[in-house]
Amino acid sequence: MGGSPILCQVMSIAKPHCARFFFLFLVVLCGCSPRGMVVLISEPYAFTLGERGAFEKELSRAASAHGLRLHLIVAPVSTALKNSLKAELPRSAVAVIDPLFSREAESLAAGYPEVDFVLLRGANPEEAAGNVRYLSFDRTAAFQTAGYAAERSLENMETSGAEERAGGSESRIGVLLMRSRAVGDPAVPAFIRGCLDAGGAAPIVKELDAPLDKAGVTLAVEELRRKGIEIFFPRLGELNGACLTALKTSGGCAVTEDWEGTGALAGQVFLSVEEDLIGGIDACLAAPRDQGARIYGPVRVVCGKARPVPPGLEEKITCR
Repeated sequence: MGGSPILCQVMSIAKPHCARFFFLFLVVLCGCSPRGMVVLISEPYAFTLGERGAFEKELSRAASAHGLRLHLIVAPVSTALKNSLKAELPRSAVAVIDPLFSREAESLAAGYPEVDFVLLRGANPEEAAGNVRYLSFDRTAAFQTAGYAAERSLENMETSGAEERAGGSESRIGVLLMRSRAVGDPAVPAFIRGCLDAGGAAPIVKELDAPLDKAGVTLAVEELRRKGIEIFFPRLGELNGACLTALKTSGGCAVTEDWEGTGALAGQVFLSVEEDLIGGIDACLAAPRDQGARIYGPVRVVCGKARPVPPGLEEKITCR
């Protein structure tokens, strides 16, 4: 890209904190506006991201750091992609699409080779067009850290006085798992591995059959509480919240996921495994084309208010 020699000399000596000023100066000098980053989020997905204003502010800051202006679209799943997005693409350098719209976006990308597409949780990078990136999150290490922290947090605690423990185990950690998801869920073995790494017994695993409702979850929580379980790891999908609600009455706490956006029932949450979506989008914007189609974003373990983080884990767990 050509430019004024004088301007280039000024840019070369500018301090980093002045970079944005000179970028805006260049925009005014050219008589143009920066290209945009359009982000299409479905209404159900937006619900998991917390307060919209705060999310949009962080997203706008990430876009601006790469010289892009943000245009955020939150649309119902039933809205056709072409109606929500197509008008923005000619003015956009980057299009970020959430999982519920990503399949349709794949077919749209070929028609806009000048736009870089970032698909959240995309599945087929080996078949990707050259302008498509797939943002993924590997939570395995975070779940292992959570299991380790759960077991460590129970050290020096007196037992709850339960006379019976399932299977004769001394573990005070329980996993609630849908039987239909018992195979192929990497979170459970990672969590159990963390508990064992901390020197604890293997957690009690209770599989629940479908159909399952809030009442069924409550009964399962009450049963495990009678057997001395202090910390729960629910793998119940949309019913994870029902586990937290039951714990409010029965006592105990949980290691969960994707909780931070709502912050509900913080007194029942020990830890939550969270994807750093803003950090992941930033990684996609910064990655060179030859890095490949699959980009992994950062994952955090954040704490609720149920119990303190064990000493020595402060660097691995985020508490605000």
